[in-house]
Amino acid sequence: MNHEEYRKAFDELSFSPDFQSRTEALLRRRARELEKEKPMMQFKQPRKWRC
Repeated sequence: MNHEEYRKAFDELSFSPDFQSRTEALLRRRARELEKEKPMMQFKQPRKWRC
């Protein structure tokens, strides 16, 4: 399937009327969940001391 056929097929898809609002709500909810998660431990690179 070339690019034009793919684009035409994708443009023919129909989305539900509330698709955008549901997607935005999902993204907001996921962003809030990510804020609540504890950040992973970060390991610092050892410093090289110059003599």
